[in-house]
Amino acid sequence: MTSTSTPTERTGSGLGLLAVLMPAILATVTASDMVNLMLPTIGSEFGASEAELAWVVTGFLLMFSVARMRPLSTAQASVAITR
Repeated sequence: MTSTSTPTERTGSGLGLLAVLMPAILATVTASDMVNLMLPTIGSEFGASEAELAWVVTGFLLMFSVARMRPLSTAQASVAITR
C-alpha cells in the first residue's frame, strides 16, 4: 500500500515567535545574573552556605519563571471566556 500525504503549509515566519521569545529570554538571563552577582553579599550578610545559596538561586528562578507564565495563562483564560 502506498500512502500519499499532503505537505502542510506554514502560516507565517519564525520571526514573530523570535520577537516574542528573545525579550523573555533576555529578561530571564538578566535576572539570573543579578542574583548571581548578589550571592557573595547574601552569603556574608546571612551566613549562608553554598548549598543554601544554591537554593536561593533555584527558588528565585522558579518563582521568576512561574511569574512569567502567569500572564500567558490569564490571557488564555480570558480568550476562552469570550468565545
